[in-house]
Amino acid sequence: MYRTSNHLRTTYQQDGAIVLDIHRGQIFGLNHVGSKMLELLEAGRDESSIVLEISHEYEIDEGTVRNDLHEFIESLIQQRLLEPVPNRLLTTNDSVQQWQDSRCPHAPEQK
Repeated sequence: MYRTSNHLRTTYQQDGAIVLDIHRGQIFGLNHVGSKMLELLEAGRDESSIVLEISHEYEIDEGTVRNDLHEFIESLIQQRLLEPVPNRLLTTNDSVQQWQDSRCPHAPEQK
């Protein structure tokens, strides 16, 4: 999963999106597919689900979408507009539940 940079500003339009890097004053234009990819990345979607959605919505081969998405992500990372983040940070309750599960695998779940 990825997180967009705090200095990224995006305006979605009918024919794509305009992305502004406010730290460097650079503007990037995205077509429909690129803007949809960025929108899904911003929503916290993983790469596999993005590939499936883009492939279905735009009727593009999954392999092509996967390659394009990978290149797009790498470009955003190089421009410091996107950064990888851990899939999920554990909350205190999750940590306690995982510890209980590991100690007592047959214990009933807490509600």
